[in-house]
Amino acid sequence: MTLLEVPEKQNRYQSGRGAVFQALWYNPNGTHEDFAETPLAQKFSGIQDICTMRTSWTDPNAAFLGFKGGNNKANHGHLDIGSFVYEVNGIRWAVDLGADNYNLPGFWGQQRWNYFRQNNRSHNTLVIGDKLQNLEADCKIHFVGSGAKLGFGPSLTHVRLEQNTVASAMVNMADAYKEQAPVALRYATLYKDGSVEIEDFLNGVTEPVRWGMVTQAEIELSEDGKTAILSQRGQKLRVVLEDDYAEKFEIVSATPPTEAENQNRGHSMLVAHATPCEHGVVRIRVVMRPM
Repeated sequence: MTLLEVPEKQNRYQSGRGAVFQALWYNPNGTHEDFAETPLAQKFSGIQDICTMRTSWTDPNAAFLGFKGGNNKANHGHLDIGSFVYEVNGIRWAVDLGADNYNLPGFWGQQRWNYFRQNNRSHNTLVIGDKLQNLEADCKIHFVGSGAKLGFGPSLTHVRLEQNTVASAMVNMADAYKEQAPVALRYATLYKDGSVEIEDFLNGVTEPVRWGMVTQAEIELSEDGKTAILSQRGQKLRVVLEDDYAEKFEIVSATPPTEAENQNRGHSMLVAHATPCEHGVVRIRVVMRPM
C-alpha cells in the first residue's frame, strides 16, 4: 500500500455502508465539553435527505425528532416521504414500523407497494384520496437551526424568528403527491421545552387528506376529538389539532390487509381526516407536548 492509497481507504468509512464502523469503533471517553460542542440539530443530505433534532445530548429525558424527505426509488426504501419519529422522556411516541418480511409473495415485484409497511398508509405522513405516494418521487429538506422557524410565507423557505426553537425543517412533498396536490409542504419544528409541531399546507387538492401517526401508546380522545392524550409507561403526551380543516382525531387499527404480513400487534394509528376547502386548500397543524 502506498501513502496515496491511505486517504481513499479512510474515506470509505465516512458514509454509506462503511459508516457502520463508526459505531463499532466508537470511543466512549467523551467529556461534557465535547457534548457542548456537538450541534443539537443537523441535516444529512444524500439519497435520503433526513434531519435530526434533540433538546440535549446529556439529559436522558431529552426530546428527539427525526424527520425525512427522501427518494422513493432508493433501494429497500418505503413510500415514507415526510415521515417523522418523536421521542421524549425516554419514550418513543411516534413510531416507524420498519421493514416487513422480504419473502412475502411478490415483494420485489408489483405487489411490493400493496404491503402495508411499504407504503405511506402505515407511515407518519399524509395519504391523499387513499392513494400511494409517487413511486419516482425525490424530495429534499430545507433546514434552519436554533432561533428560527420555517413556515408559510412568500417563498417555500420563509423563515421567521422564534428564539424558543431547537430547529425547524421543511420538505416540499409536491413530487411525492404528484397529480394529487400541486403544492404539498410539511414543516417539522422541535422546541426547547421538548414539544413538537408538525404543520402541513396543501393547495390544489380535490380529495380528502389523512394525517397519520403510528404509536404504541394508549390513546384517549377528548369529547370534541381535537385533543388526544397518549399514555405509555406512566408518561403522558398531549396531541392537539390546532386548525379546523381536520375536524377531529380518530383511532384506527395498524393491522395490515393480509395475515401474511407483520400484524403490528401493540400498535395503533392516530389519524385526522381533512376535507379541502373550495379552493383546494388544506392546512393541518398538530402540536405535541409532554405532560
